[in-house]
Amino acid sequence: MWSGAIYAWGSAGAIVGTFVTGYFLVDWLGMVAVILLVALVLAAASLVYAPSKLLVASWGIAAAAIFGRVVSLPSTGGNVVYKQESNYSYVEVLAQEGSPDIRRMVLDKLVHSLVNVRDPLALSYPYEWVYEGVLNRRHPAGAPIRALVLGGGGFTFPRYLEVARPGSYVEVAEIDPAVTGAAHEAFGFPRDTSVAVFNMDARNRVEDILGAMAAGEDAVRFDFVFGDAINDYSVPYHLTTREFARNVHAILKPGGVYLLNLIDVLDSGRFVAAAAGACGEAFEHVQVFSTLGVPDKRDTFVLVCSDAPLDLAGAAEEIGKTNAFAGRLLGPAEVDALLARTGRVVLTDNYAPVENLLAPVAGTRQGGPAEIRYRLAPGGAGGRDRRGGCGRADAAGRRVDPVWTDGPGDRALDDGAGGRPEECGGTSALGQRVRGATGV
Repeated sequence: MWSGAIYAWGSAGAIVGTFVTGYFLVDWLGMVAVILLVALVLAAASLVYAPSKLLVASWGIAAAAIFGRVVSLPSTGGNVVYKQESNYSYVEVLAQEGSPDIRRMVLDKLVHSLVNVRDPLALSYPYEWVYEGVLNRRHPAGAPIRALVLGGGGFTFPRYLEVARPGSYVEVAEIDPAVTGAAHEAFGFPRDTSVAVFNMDARNRVEDILGAMAAGEDAVRFDFVFGDAINDYSVPYHLTTREFARNVHAILKPGGVYLLNLIDVLDSGRFVAAAAGACGEAFEHVQVFSTLGVPDKRDTFVLVCSDAPLDLAGAAEEIGKTNAFAGRLLGPAEVDALLARTGRVVLTDNYAPVENLLAPVAGTRQGGPAEIRYRLAPGGAGGRDRRGGCGRADAAGRRVDPVWTDGPGDRALDDGAGGRPEECGGTSALGQRVRGATGV
């Protein structure tokens, strides 16, 4: 009888604890406080029921020592200028030591944005260079556009659009208000910005626009939709399916373009192929950029989706004229072969096994401390370019400006000019000594 009662009370406690914690305590106290509260309750229970007070005291001392060590550990690097725990993640913004204008946003363990707060035109990530390059192919540089950005992060690209293309209408769907707050507080994203920010799930925002269109309201239709909501291996699968791609298609103007970035390894290619298959059921043309160009390394891919033909021949080479872009546009035959060898899987709302598709990618992560990106701008030898280059030129005469972000693995890097990153001043944007290694 007693065993049954204990089992029943245990089950009831597990159910109540799950719902109270998930729907109330985490929102009220935050994750760290909840963990500490649970630890305190367990410690108190052990004092009451433990057969040996000495054993409890010993474990208590050991736990206190471990806790003290953990809380005394330094942050993830750099100077913390903003931190906030939200319902979705732990948000932290760090400034580079010695260059406080260089800042990065870390959501949990992953760097999401790297920004020079004084230069909103500086784009640090290769997928952003692809976005810029495709955009310039469709609309002349500086021409205003209507754009929807799915995922805010540091609001780097929305801010870039606002400054580089005056008069543009730019919307951002960012699910986490704390991320938006961090962009305002620590990244120089002005509160009086012309960018319209909707703190809601990106799919819900797209469906709201569709609802307004169906109701005959004067809803915005977009020239471009930029997808930037995928968080490392935590993929919001509902933003990668055929049904969502069709919704995006419906809010684009005729001739509009949808760009989506995601991670995969080309030698596997299962996720990028399935996402391309989903987009292919909504758009006439789907083109694929690899931003790294190495088939056996973890890579960021950009899908470019449109109904009207979009000539991107030579686009990678154009991007490489102003940036150290090592990527390439996959040829149509290569994309078709990729789809064929991965079984032509199509992601749908009812079938989206993204974790399984990304399983081969997880094996490529090596746990290294940092990843370096070279950003290049035209210039001669010596001096500094407007983006703060390190004063050297590569073999093509382009300015070299190293930008560091957290990355998954280390390997030797040669910058193409026979040099090593330590020649550029010896300090990374994270305040670390540069040792000529990069993650991919």
